[in-house]
Amino acid sequence: MCWQSTILNKQIAKEDIPTRKVVCPCNYWNGIYYYKSPYYNFKYDQKVITPKENLVVSSFKGSKFFLGEKTYYVIERGYHSFKRDVNIDLHGHHYGMYGYDKITVTNRNVILFQAEQTGLGVVDCVIPKNSIYYENEYGEIVSEQLKIISNVAI
Repeated sequence: MCWQSTILNKQIAKEDIPTRKVVCPCNYWNGIYYYKSPYYNFKYDQKVITPKENLVVSSFKGSKFFLGEKTYYVIERGYHSFKRDVNIDLHGHHYGMYGYDKITVTNRNVILFQAEQTGLGVVDCVIPKNSIYYENEYGEIVSEQLKIISNVAI
């Protein structure tokens, strides 16, 4: 999954910023849950700040028919999450503690994320204070660090 936007707004978190993330619940070990992202297989331990990921921004110029020749920006790697006010719909078959097999994330009538695979859920996260992050016009966020603060919502 890559973050895309026509605005580039590099920010530094002045305090922990609450977000939500789509994850694949993996296991429960010694009282601690861990998760993986549906793409790239980043591992997330509950209540542990992730290692810093260098955010590399690429820029491209749209065509006459795509974005009216506006510049748009892409960040391939980083910790992806969503503002808390986006719509996250877990649907399809429910597998108990292993989540659902379909998920759709939308905001302002735009599909931001859609996946069909066994074991999808949503966790509450924070972007830790002093972390670099970017947010696009639809509430998609990519940050250099992330911390899961809740068990998966299933």
